[in-house]
Amino acid sequence: SSTGLGSTAIGADKVTEAMLKAVDAAADEECLTYESTAGDFEWQSCGGGGGSESLQDAYGFGNTITTVDNTNIAFVFPDVASPTSFTIENDDKEALNIQYIFSKATSGTVGNGLLVENTDAGTLTNGIQITETAGAITNGLKFTGTFTDLISAPNISINNAGDILTNGKVVATSSDANALTIGQNGTTNPAFNVDASTASSATGLKITSAAGGGGVALSTISSAADDYLYIDSKGTRPIVIGGTSTGGVTFAGGFSSTGCTISDAGNLSCDGTETISGAIAANGGITSAESHSTTLQIHSELTLSVEQLMLQQISSQISVTQVQTS
Repeated sequence: SSTGLGSTAIGADKVTEAMLKAVDAAADEECLTYESTAGDFEWQSCGGGGGSESLQDAYGFGNTITTVDNTNIAFVFPDVASPTSFTIENDDKEALNIQYIFSKATSGTVGNGLLVENTDAGTLTNGIQITETAGAITNGLKFTGTFTDLISAPNISINNAGDILTNGKVVATSSDANALTIGQNGTTNPAFNVDASTASSATGLKITSAAGGGGVALSTISSAADDYLYIDSKGTRPIVIGGTSTGGVTFAGGFSSTGCTISDAGNLSCDGTETISGAIAANGGITSAESHSTTLQIHSELTLSVEQLMLQQISSQISVTQVQTS
């Protein structure tokens, strides 16, 4: 050795317990510790240190745990009489993140930043619950960055553009004037708006689809047995029906049934009694079909831009109270 005294090998079983100046007897699975206060040794549970060591003491020696290959860190909460939990408490008023999970993988694909999984037959009530007991939570969930999907579930997904795709029904309860508003500028001149702000609101509009060629039906929803359907344009603009379609327009069951039909050529055909309180300016003909007993009542002026006026009696009476020609 460096002292010039040479080295001496200590054989097995040459150091006995009596030589250690231990203050107590050893028990199974205990470790020998040194007590600096009295200069003696003491047998204790490994890591015990006479009750002076704790997780806080371990944190004082270093706050990083580095795992090794194929060795996970597991916190196991057994089934006990008084349930236990894993609690993270923050008392720092300026803390940026209470819990911080980040990935530094330079390549490959990491599966989950956080995985909540129920692996047994019991019920997990909430995978994640956010509760505002006191104070305020500004954002329950906040997404920052670019994602393929913000939420991806078997029957609903919300992508980064805000598109909502769902396989289920959508039901909303609201008493707002903008209960459902869709448009490029939000509530300002939207393309579609549902106003549910009327007190005791109990009416609405139902849209019913059909198979191809069966059309689409609009009808009134109401708590009453009979109710109205109002259609209004804005201001003095007219209501346009069939403005771009090339077919006719049917009213109240249509001609040859109980109502009227306007053909694609502009011809008006009606069943029943037509009562007109205003003026009629006709550039074509006014015809009563032979198979229909039609009464035309004109309470004002009838102007016919034709060269000949012909009144033909078929089976009903023609009564002309006053005819003025020019």
